[in-house]
Amino acid sequence: AGTLPEGRYQVYAYKDALAARAIRASRLGAGPFAPLELRLEAGAIVVGRVIDRGEGTGIAAAVELRPSGDDQAPRYARSGDDGVFRIAGVPNGTWIADAYAPGYTSPGGVELEAGKGVVELALARGAAIEGRVVDADGRPIAGATVRALGPNQTEYSADIDQDHLRRFSGNTAAPEPQVHAASADPLLVPRGELGVMVG
Repeated sequence: AGTLPEGRYQVYAYKDALAARAIRASRLGAGPFAPLELRLEAGAIVVGRVIDRGEGTGIAAAVELRPSGDDQAPRYARSGDDGVFRIAGVPNGTWIADAYAPGYTSPGGVELEAGKGVVELALARGAAIEGRVVDADGRPIAGATVRALGPNQTEYSADIDQDHLRRFSGNTAAPEPQVHAASADPLLVPRGELGVMVG
């Protein structure tokens, strides 16, 4: 694609149960660049279900399949309302499946061999803090940001939930880069007073 920003990429391809292992491609400078060749080999289709650990019912969730020690790109899917998900074109090997749904906590992932068995990701219902924000006279305040710090100073908030949901959906938690006159560097993603360099 001619519209990609400069950077380092993991490129892979798949079709059904066939998968090409990810290869790294640097696209820095004007090029020209040699074309890539991705070889499809026998792979697997990973099928699983995300469930409520207490009730055993399916949960709609974002699912992440990340490699275990292999230099492969992670894969992402969404489970349906019945909790079932399917990820095609997964190279053979060991992977870790994990899921995220707002209001639930994960045990940290399940290790699996691609294509062997049906993986079950059991999420536990998390605790909730409910209430309202009021001014000094007791009148409700709309639009206030509420955050909670838990054990080990872990932060919990709606913003953190959205960042988790984006990450488990394969999207960046940072806003899309915007080029401003003061910051014309397309590799800098502004974050507060600082920024993150892409690549």
